Amino acid sequence: MEQLVLKIIMFIFIIIGVFFFVKSKEKEKFWIDHKFWLIFSWGVCLSLYFFSGIQYRINLTLISFFYILIALSLFCLGDFLIGKKDSLKIDVSKKLNTFPFFVFSVICLICYTCYMFYINEITIGVTRDFQSNWISTLFLIGNSVSLVIWLYELSYAIICNKNITWYGCIAFVLYNIPGILISGRDALIISLVVSIIVFFYSGYYAKKMKKNDCKVFKRLLFLGMLAIGGIFFYLVFLSMNRYGSSDSSALNMFEWSAQCVFPDYLNFIYYHLGGIGKVFINAVFYYSSQFSKFALIFEEYNGPYLFGFYQLHYISRLFPDNWPIYFGLVSDALYEITTKMQVPGLKGFWETALGYSIYDFGRLGTLLICFISGYGVGFLRNWCFKNQTLLHVILLCFICAGMFLTVELSPLFDYFYIFPLFWIFFLIIYLQFWSNKYEKVKK
Repeated sequence: MEQLVLKIIMFIFIIIGVFFFVKSKEKEKFWIDHKFWLIFSWGVCLSLYFFSGIQYRINLTLISFFYILIALSLFCLGDFLIGKKDSLKIDVSKKLNTFPFFVFSVICLICYTCYMFYINEITIGVTRDFQSNWISTLFLIGNSVSLVIWLYELSYAIICNKNITWYGCIAFVLYNIPGILISGRDALIISLVVSIIVFFYSGYYAKKMKKNDCKVFKRLLFLGMLAIGGIFFYLVFLSMNRYGSSDSSALNMFEWSAQCVFPDYLNFIYYHLGGIGKVFINAVFYYSSQFSKFALIFEEYNGPYLFGFYQLHYISRLFPDNWPIYFGLVSDALYEITTKMQVPGLKGFWETALGYSIYDFGRLGTLLICFISGYGVGFLRNWCFKNQTLLHVILLCFICAGMFLTVELSPLFDYFYIFPLFWIFFLIIYLQFWSNKYEKVKK
């Protein structure tokens, strides 16, 4: 009965959301509206959870569902209180020379790849368990500037109607190679989402300002569709190999890990549509199962709390085991919870950004953090609108991508997100002190 009530409430929210979206004017502005990406991602994933037909043994309750609504509302309230700037005019009279950073990222990638093969036995598409340390992390940080290079060159090419640089295109590939090495999808999802936001907003901006005829935008749109096709085939390959060679291995793993039952139509899609069906099932499962895990965390987790260092795991992993903010303390507690509840495999899945925050600050502390985060993100947004350089626009788009990720995990937790974010801030500060590093644009 409780699940039926939740489905009815969710259906009403969907109707309201669709109504406001249809009635809204200038829908193009949604590309850089972080609240849109937050509501869109949570709305879609909650819809998958309630209406996909997958039956989870551990489900959201009325209390945990409304906790999610309250947390998201507090985030939006904090953002609302900071005020809002809407006028954005991008200054492209000067261009950052990104080539030296490209060379640096190539060197770091080569070092990272060689070192990872040296300390691990890696098989592309299969290996998921791997070792890393501070050396590999430093190389990964260096390579992460490649995503910023790609976004910068992409946006500049569209707005100025100029061909994108060859190294700008290669930079997209460089960023994703570390993720491919470990058969991961995080880097690909992040780079794809933020690229889509940058791409379409840059095209919208160029058209609105009547700067050009957008020929480059149309050409890149065609090439982008081809690239997405290539990415899809990679996901098919990954889905066919990641969980074993048996035809039913992925589905069996999903059902065991989350203690869930798939409906007949999803079983049909999985077994009869080949690789495409497996990619579809992967997406439906991964973007619905996080609410089952969140429900478990919300009901059962009572400490230890790491005060931010669980999300900043690349720091807390370096601490000794006996420190009170050591990353492994949460992992140990989570192992006990999942074992007690007889869902041991669930510990390996997402629990949304709210779940990560509960590990750090508890249930009440998470609500306060949501409000503070909303205020902070609103402040950053207004700062980007005030400065209006291309790097600030990329930061704005990156914030939107971060909001999209919150339905999976905390953006601060994922180093494929946080390391490029570090480079955006670094380049902004770098150019403020050495403004002559900009190249004058030839008209």
